[in-house]
Amino acid sequence: MERTRRKNETCLVLGQVVSCRSLLARLSGDLEGYVAMAQRALDLLPGTDTAPLTRVLEPYSMLTTPTW
Repeated sequence: MERTRRKNETCLVLGQVVSCRSLLARLSGDLEGYVAMAQRALDLLPGTDTAPLTRVLEPYSMLTTPTW
């Protein structure tokens, strides 16, 4: 139980860090890096937005989602 909780917390923190890095890549014009890191963040973050940083970044990601 404790090991699962720690793993979930670790994934949450890593997901938030990768989300921030993807945002930085997007702002610097690195769209390929942005997409790759955003996908990695989605893989790490939980399916629900229970983290404050996730809630902060979500509206920005909606505004900057590329429309191919």
